[in-house]
Amino acid sequence: MQNMHEREREMKQAGYLVQTYERHTWRTLFSLPASLCTAMLLLDYTIHGSAAPKGWPATMLARLSKQALADLEGMRAILAHGAILRGFLLQQISSAMSAQQEWDALLNWLTNLTEASMRQLITYGIRSNLEYYRSYPHLPRVPEVARLLEELEAAETVLEDEEYRKRAIHTILDDWGIQEHGPPLALIEHPDRLRAAITGFLGELWEQGFAEAWEQRKASLTATMEATQDWLTREAVAYLPDEVVFRVTGLQLKEEWIPVLQRASTVVFVPCLFLDKYLSLAVEGDTLNIFYEPKVTPVLLADYSARQEVYARGAQQSASRLAESQQAYASASPVLDLAEFGQAIRTLGDPTSLSILTALAEEGEMFAQQVAEKLEVHQSTISRHFSQLERTGLVSVRPEGSMKFYSANRERIKEICQLLLKTFA
Repeated sequence: MQNMHEREREMKQAGYLVQTYERHTWRTLFSLPASLCTAMLLLDYTIHGSAAPKGWPATMLARLSKQALADLEGMRAILAHGAILRGFLLQQISSAMSAQQEWDALLNWLTNLTEASMRQLITYGIRSNLEYYRSYPHLPRVPEVARLLEELEAAETVLEDEEYRKRAIHTILDDWGIQEHGPPLALIEHPDRLRAAITGFLGELWEQGFAEAWEQRKASLTATMEATQDWLTREAVAYLPDEVVFRVTGLQLKEEWIPVLQRASTVVFVPCLFLDKYLSLAVEGDTLNIFYEPKVTPVLLADYSARQEVYARGAQQSASRLAESQQAYASASPVLDLAEFGQAIRTLGDPTSLSILTALAEEGEMFAQQVAEKLEVHQSTISRHFSQLERTGLVSVRPEGSMKFYSANRERIKEICQLLLKTFA
């Protein structure tokens, strides 16, 4: 029995069954509430000495009233600096709604949240705070949080139980290091007060400078988002997930976030203000939201836009030269059709195939084993490449008994070169 288990372990280690990740779906989202809540998060981070961008947060904090700062302190635990409010708003406000783009519409939407909706927000805050420890298993275990999570996993309806909610809220406040529970409870236990605190804080944030910055950069954020989505649709498939993140944001993910990125099936890039060289990330089910501040010249477009510009400039020239190309093609090689020509070019561009042709040009007629020995390449590899070279007519074949002798088809190669010269010279 022991040997069987050992064999099973060895098979797993040998790679007989390997966990993989599916191809990602990449999206973008233009969101005023996301940017506002991210700014709220930056302010709370700065107040409590956490790593955050310099400059703007300190300037904004100096402009906020004592009431706004008190509300921010009271909301910080249940809303996780503002990240939970951000997640809730992204869930509730569709991308087509004006509240995603316009302050007046967003304020109206927030003001009209019902008591049931506010209770839903608080429930979302409780769940998110508790499940935070599940998302980060390396964090120190908090026994009461673990017990609450076990109860939640056993029955989802426990979140509607008032006694459970009270225990959970007090545990969350303790975990956030809040010694005096009175001020936050005054908001959490009274949904209308919490709604007023949210609208009051965001309203003051908007009026004290965020509005001006948003209106100045709104058009560029929109343009960046559209260009980013275009790039993601056309070219992201050619890159590894963390490379896509770097090309879009210009920033590299820390190593501990790579597995989170790999597990996500959908990744949404959300351009925001004031993040500077920081990223803010949030997992919602199988979706990873990445909040970032676009650079003045987006990194992802550095070479892509240049190529697109070249394509645009050359489009008119290409159209006028198309007839010439077709005529040159016909006169240079009437036996070449477009599919064959493309395949021949691809074969010539393959390093191994090109090495084979070079060897044949230098040595003259050779059989496959001789070429394999000369190039120090396995014969099966050489055989596969010779099959492709035969199909495209780039080599001539002379059978002799059971063997094939190959030589470079110089005329065919000249035809291709002449066609390229006539087309592009």
